Amino acid sequence: MRPIACALALLATVVFLGATQSWQPSLAEMVALKHLALEHGPAIHYIAKPPSQMPSFDRIVFYPGDADPGWIWLNRSESTSPMHRRALNNALILAAMDSGVAGKRWKHYYDALEARDRDQPRDAADPYRYRQAFLRELDTRLSALAPPFPPASDEASVDKEASSFSDHDLSLLIRGVFVTPVTAKAGRLPAGMLARYDGRLGLGNYVIENSQLIDDYVFYTDQVPPGSEDAVLGAYFQAVVDSGGAGPALKERYDRAADKSAFGLALAKAYDLENERTEARSRAEIAWMQTSLRPGMSSKAVDALLRTRHLALTYGHQSGSIELPMRSSLVCGTSITVIVRFDRRWRVRDVEQQPPYTACM
Repeated sequence: MRPIACALALLATVVFLGATQSWQPSLAEMVALKHLALEHGPAIHYIAKPPSQMPSFDRIVFYPGDADPGWIWLNRSESTSPMHRRALNNALILAAMDSGVAGKRWKHYYDALEARDRDQPRDAADPYRYRQAFLRELDTRLSALAPPFPPASDEASVDKEASSFSDHDLSLLIRGVFVTPVTAKAGRLPAGMLARYDGRLGLGNYVIENSQLIDDYVFYTDQVPPGSEDAVLGAYFQAVVDSGGAGPALKERYDRAADKSAFGLALAKAYDLENERTEARSRAEIAWMQTSLRPGMSSKAVDALLRTRHLALTYGHQSGSIELPMRSSLVCGTSITVIVRFDRRWRVRDVEQQPPYTACM
């Protein structure tokens, strides 16, 4: 290239970088970027990694960029973390910027941030320092747009009603969830109402309506607003019970209820309490296994001891595993697996508890 051409190319580069660094995205542009990243982002593959393989500066979800193009890394042990949604959304935002899907201006902005990160010393504590700083600014500015939500209230009458439902009632209720055609939609509900049961449509579907404010709050804060999960679940349970899908006894009790919304909330509360009992039982079993299955025990002795607790190993190569339920929702379930490893003589070598794992339908 001729000297004059080199000079012009260098000048163009300097002007471009200066323009990129001087552009400061507006709040509206940040909102549009997040919408695009979550709804129309690039094709992404996900890979679950053990904690030891996650970077120390981004432990929950990591966007590796050029180091692993087209992939997002998920920490297996952090799937139930309250910060998981935000970490995942932030990774998707970086992917949308870096891929060019969000447009040339955002691509140039990402490249400038990445260049500043690469200019850091090799031993920098956070190789994504400038990209993380941008994400923190975006999170802060968007969180200020979230609609206000009052703290969830614990009404004594709802708690009392919740304690009156038996395990059999809850079993029938969950069974009814899978046979009741329920349609959910978002809408503008009266102030203070997060969800409501709207009855049965002509085509046979039972309808629940969720406040659009819930979706808005989740989008801007990456958190579920207080009280909304029980409100939505309560409306869903109203539909199941009203349809008769949970049996005639609960249907009759629902028809007699003066406040049917409160009845639904009580069912949701009872379901929450059952989840708490399930988790407590499973954690107690895990603690018992960790103290009772001692190194050197034969596999036969292990099997006999586990039978006293109505437990059984599923055997694999030099190991056996037990999966214990922790929590469940209408579409997802969280469990913990305990692995018992054996030596070549099939004697216990160690007992290891795996991180919680969530699977959804």
